[in-house]
Amino acid sequence: MNKLLTICTIIFFSGTLFGQNPFKELQRAILFDTLHTNTQNYIEAARLSSSEENLRLAEMFINQAYLYANTQIERSQILIAKADIYISLNKYFNALATLLQIDTTAQQSIKVEVNRRLDICNHNLDNQNQKSKPSPAMAGVASAIVPGLGQYMTKSVIDGVSSEVILGSLAMLGVYLAKNYGNWTAILCVLPWFQRYYLGGIKNASDCAKKHSRSKK
Repeated sequence: MNKLLTICTIIFFSGTLFGQNPFKELQRAILFDTLHTNTQNYIEAARLSSSEENLRLAEMFINQAYLYANTQIERSQILIAKADIYISLNKYFNALATLLQIDTTAQQSIKVEVNRRLDICNHNLDNQNQKSKPSPAMAGVASAIVPGLGQYMTKSVIDGVSSEVILGSLAMLGVYLAKNYGNWTAILCVLPWFQRYYLGGIKNASDCAKKHSRSKK
C-alpha cells in the first residue's frame, strides 16, 4: 500500500509541475496493479503516457517494467516496447540506441522484430538527413551572398576556405591598387579576376551540393 501511495504522489506532483491533469494521472495509477508488479500494466501505462506525448512519464513506467522483468526475453520485449514509444514520438535516435541494447540471439522472433524497427529508424533518419541537405540552388545563393558559405553548408570546408582566401586577397589587392594607382587601374586589373572567381565560387558551391547529395544516396 505504501508503494502505491508513493507512486500516486509522484505522479500527482509531476502532473502539476508539467501541466498534466493530476487527477487523471492519479486515477490511472490507481487502476494499475502496482502492488503485484505486473510489467504489462507498466507497459500499457507507458503507451498511454506516450499517446499524450508525455515522454518523461512514459520512460518512468517503461523503466519500472524493465526493473521487474524476470527473464531476458521479457526484458527484450520491454525494450522493443520502449523503442516503439520513441518511434511513435519521432525520437529515432533514442529508438535506435534502445534497439541496439537487445540481445537478438535469444529468440528468432525477437531478431525479426528488432530488425524491422531498425529499418524504420534508419529509413526515417535518412529522410531527415535528406531534408536537411542544402539544394544546389540554395548553396549557390548562399555563396553569392557570402563567398564560401555554400561550400560550408555542404561540408566542403577546403573549397569554402579557398573561395574566401582567393576573393579576400583579390579584394585587398583592389583596395591597394585603387589607393595607390587609381580606381580605373584597380577595376581593370582586379575586377575580371574577382568576377571570375566569384561566379566560379557560386558554381562550385552548387556542384558541391550535388556531389554531397549523390554521396548520401
